[in-house]
Amino acid sequence: MSLTTAATIFAILFLLFLYVAAGRRVWHGESGLQPGVEPEWWPLSAEAWHGVARSWLATGPFLILAFGGYLVHLLTGADGAAALVTAIGFFGVFAMMASITLFNRPRFLVPPHRRSEPGSRAAHRARRR
Repeated sequence: MSLTTAATIFAILFLLFLYVAAGRRVWHGESGLQPGVEPEWWPLSAEAWHGVARSWLATGPFLILAFGGYLVHLLTGADGAAALVTAIGFFGVFAMMASITLFNRPRFLVPPHRRSEPGSRAAHRARRR
């Protein structure tokens, strides 16, 4: 095993550890991602921020999978398989984030204290009326 492979495995395990530690706090509503508080630097609507905050937890595994594509390349040398794993990871991030942000679905991936919130699309429509 080369140093690059070992470093990549360590980095993925470290990301997984950080995700689990932070994810537990987000799931239980103990993080800074609370409803009604969007950062000053956020350029989009408040509804969009609430959707991103809801979807953060569901995107972590797909990001780790995307980085795992590089590990597949290092371990097997198969560029096609590595590209497929990375593409699945990035597509999963986009699909989950868009679905939860816009529609608050699938609900089982949304932290329990945020499941009753409307999706960004429904909140935007309600605000316009």
